[in-house]
Amino acid sequence: MLDQELYTRVDVHNTGEDSLLFLSCFNAIHKQQYKLPQFGPITDRVGEIFQPELVAERTLHENAKLIQLDPALTVNFLRMANLKYNCTSIPEAIARMGEGSAYVYIHSVNQSADKINVNNNLIVQLSLALWEHSYLTGAFCAILASHLRGFDPDKAMLAGLLHDIGSVPILTTGAESEELKENPLLLDTAMRQLRNPIGSLLCQRFQLPEYIANSMMNSESFGYISQESIDYTELVIVAHIAMNQLSEAENVSLPAYKKISGNLMNSKTIQGLLSEAKEDLWETYRILEG
Repeated sequence: MLDQELYTRVDVHNTGEDSLLFLSCFNAIHKQQYKLPQFGPITDRVGEIFQPELVAERTLHENAKLIQLDPALTVNFLRMANLKYNCTSIPEAIARMGEGSAYVYIHSVNQSADKINVNNNLIVQLSLALWEHSYLTGAFCAILASHLRGFDPDKAMLAGLLHDIGSVPILTTGAESEELKENPLLLDTAMRQLRNPIGSLLCQRFQLPEYIANSMMNSESFGYISQESIDYTELVIVAHIAMNQLSEAENVSLPAYKKISGNLMNSKTIQGLLSEAKEDLWETYRILEG
């Protein structure tokens, strides 16, 4: 059941674009067969690469990385996998369903999900910016997790990759509004204001793991203090801190940064790992360009 309390907190008599946009997104997500709209230039390329004869030649993690090139594709794939299996990461989903079934699932999702409008330059620009930020955050979290005890890099990748997933339906629904479509500042502001409540609806609707929902809701809560020794939310927070390029003195005063940087193995630094994530991003661009 979707968050009815969240729905009723929106003033249905308010005709402002943000309220109307929220209600449009809510109604869309409430549909039984709703799938997140995917970014065609990326998912079409994934479909080209994710062929049976090529799938078998790659490792489990290489195949998972392809699926995780698009956050919306990742959510749609995980949702389909969890109709039969209970998985908390993409490699786990592929392993449980088998590579042959993963191929069928990918192409089923690509054929049935809507695509983001690539004929609108504003939507394309915002989609690319959202994709780049989401992928870089996911890559950084995965690399960071590999240098910490007790963290699963695959879960860390999902936490980072999907922390802004609520922006996708806002972006696609907002593209239908003439006022928002012609004003990038309004649409960007709407995404910032509504991405967490819409993301919360998506987590409920698609039954995403709790660690993803928590990471999404607290990704920029720099004062966040975990009650657990292992918390993927803190990895996402540290990613945002690192990308904000604050001074080291400012960084170490923040709880998550202090905790994570103090437990890194192999003499790694946060900024050094961010550089590795950026290299991963550029390598991903090369994969997409063929």
